[in-house]
Amino acid sequence: MKKYGVSAYVEVIDNKSGNRNVYTYREDRPNVFTEYFFEESYHSFYFSCYPFDDEKSSIPFGAFYTPEIAPFTIEGNGGYETESTREQIYLRQIDKRPDKNIKKFYSALQQKLKTLPGIQNGCVMGKYEYKNRYFLPSSKIIIPNNPHNKNIKGTWEDYYLNYQYNK
Repeated sequence: MKKYGVSAYVEVIDNKSGNRNVYTYREDRPNVFTEYFFEESYHSFYFSCYPFDDEKSSIPFGAFYTPEIAPFTIEGNGGYETESTREQIYLRQIDKRPDKNIKKFYSALQQKLKTLPGIQNGCVMGKYEYKNRYFLPSSKIIIPNNPHNKNIKGTWEDYYLNYQYNK
């Protein structure tokens, strides 16, 4: 990430209060960052080379989608894991005309993911093949990333498994 001037961020949502917080990856505390992926409040993650003023200052919800910051940002969804399931990770460049550094980083990240032992990418849903979804095979059920649909009652895992097996 340093080579491209990119930082990583994770967004969590407090389900009771609705508060959204964005946390920045810190090299001196990588475990703190990855622990968010196992929490129910985990929402999504981002890679961005946008030069925020102060890494310790709070980043407001929705900032990565603004016209000023979107060209410098990659959005990641999925990766949430429970005892029985693991979500695929879905990556996308937010802006159609991304900054050259984030574009190079995204290309390098995809190449690196393809060389990791055991990692699989792609997924077929209906007639469509999605090539930018990644996962490690597991004894757990691999499910698509959560679309964060507000019409779903209960957890995404329960909704998806009930839908799949009750067709």
